[in-house]
Amino acid sequence: MSDVQAATSGAARAASDPELAEAIAQRVAELVAARPPRLLTVEQVAEMLQVKPEWVYEHAGELGALRLGGGARGRLRFELEQVRERLRAQAAGPQRPVRARPRRAPRPRPADGPLLRVGPKRDAA
Repeated sequence: MSDVQAATSGAARAASDPELAEAIAQRVAELVAARPPRLLTVEQVAEMLQVKPEWVYEHAGELGALRLGGGARGRLRFELEQVRERLRAQAAGPQRPVRARPRRAPRPRPADGPLLRVGPKRDAA
């Protein structure tokens, strides 16, 4: 029996045996949970959050960044679940109202009168 035939017959048997299907699902869940978390790059986090990479660098500490390598210039990586937890915690914290920037008042126009001459600078000789 080939691997394909064995897999097909095993899947058919699992579909007809709820206990076998549950055992397979449990084992798959264990294997997935045992895997180390996948680390994301700055670019991947920026894409996920729909922000620029510069924003991710500026907020790396708040997002739970891990620095790979020694020194201040080590590569940054992020655990997806850690980023999500940090963002949820920030969202649950005290909220500041989101306000649009206040519009600047228009500059007053000069009163009617003589205007200053605008032109090229003259060399002081």
